[in-house]
Amino acid sequence: MKKASTNHLYYYIHIGPATSLANVLEKYRSLSMNIRLFAMAGSLYYGYENSATPSKEYNIEHDIRSAQTMFASNWTYFSLAPLDCTNFMQFNGLLWKKFLSYRSRSRTVNMIIESYTIWYNDGGSNMSAIQPFNPEFGTPEMHDILAVYLASSYTSVAPTISTFLPIVVTNDGYTFENQTIKKTINTCLKYQTLNPYDATAQIGWKSNTGGLPANNVKATIEVRGTDLSHLNFTLVIVSISIVSILNLL
Repeated sequence: MKKASTNHLYYYIHIGPATSLANVLEKYRSLSMNIRLFAMAGSLYYGYENSATPSKEYNIEHDIRSAQTMFASNWTYFSLAPLDCTNFMQFNGLLWKKFLSYRSRSRTVNMIIESYTIWYNDGGSNMSAIQPFNPEFGTPEMHDILAVYLASSYTSVAPTISTFLPIVVTNDGYTFENQTIKKTINTCLKYQTLNPYDATAQIGWKSNTGGLPANNVKATIEVRGTDLSHLNFTLVIVSISIVSILNLL
């Protein structure tokens, strides 16, 4: 990250609590001005499973102070993927059937399905989601993937609808608009399609975005006090998504 400069902007994909990022920013406060940040965090108008009440989203609540630092920093560009949109990041139907059809021909696809199956049988099946899921039907809610997608297409974020909003993190872990501040964050609030899952499918079918220079991309996730086997499937999916978007597969 220290190599980031005005002529060498970094794309930083953040998909976990902001502890490490905040520690870096406390030492190098001006670093954010040379970074485009794409984060999965927060809940503006809708909470988990699309509830009408905003939630204390995990990445925020796990380390509120660090999240406040992240939101208050002066980024070159800040794109936010909150629960309002990420709730619908489930991949199934024809898209998932197409994915499964490559299992016998692709070690990568086979690795993902095997990882998913282990995770599912080891307790992942108990994860809440709007739509049903299993390894043969489709995925659970893959919240982090939207941040990766937004990083690949930040100049044109279709099929999402993003709005620049002045967002703050409260001391009790909520995210909300504060019109008294001038700093704004490009926030995904909804999709262009009437059915949000149609937009999710569009995101899934897009396979050649090629929007990011690979040597300028950093991704981070922090895991504390968690059984890593339960996160295995999610980590693999996110990793493969990043690689796919960078056209490295």
